[in-house]
Amino acid sequence: PGRTRDFLDTVSHPLQSGGLGGTRHRPVSGWSRRGFTKAEHEARRTARRTHLTETLAELFYHSVDGFQKADHLKVKKGGVWTPISSAEFRLAVEEVAAGFESLGLKPADRLGILGENRPEWAYCDLAALCSRGTVVTIYPSLPPNQILYILKDSGARIVVASNEIQAEKLLSVRAEAPDLQHIVVMDDSAVLGAQTLSSL
Repeated sequence: PGRTRDFLDTVSHPLQSGGLGGTRHRPVSGWSRRGFTKAEHEARRTARRTHLTETLAELFYHSVDGFQKADHLKVKKGGVWTPISSAEFRLAVEEVAAGFESLGLKPADRLGILGENRPEWAYCDLAALCSRGTVVTIYPSLPPNQILYILKDSGARIVVASNEIQAEKLLSVRAEAPDLQHIVVMDDSAVLGAQTLSSL
């Protein structure tokens, strides 16, 4: 509950009110017949509509809290599709965000993600956004010298790699990337010079 409250404090939830903009002819049998002014009618319509979101972090919370799906995400393990519920998705993102903040991630800091499509990619992406960080995406097919260019250009302080192969690319250029402080691996395999996502 404490973590939930902290993260909700970092995203805005504005109340939307007023008209929708523009003009449109309406028959007399509509809102005016029920005794409402046009402004009152539009305000009532707006109140009934799904909450409008303004940030990606807010969109994430609206999705996991508003739909409560048993299979918000799915991942294939051992040839079988395994569901990840909305509650599990939210908890994973908040735990990863807390881990990033423990590494010193601050608002506007750059966090790189070097990996293939998988649930942990989404966790890291949304965790950085909920912590008001900036995500730097790095194609896993890139060689070390091109990864180094992105690291130096972006000033990423933390980079998350999907596995040992991707982590080794980062480790090979770490000495030339002055801003890079932490390398995190999504897999639980031990990589010298990096730490696992689950250990944060």
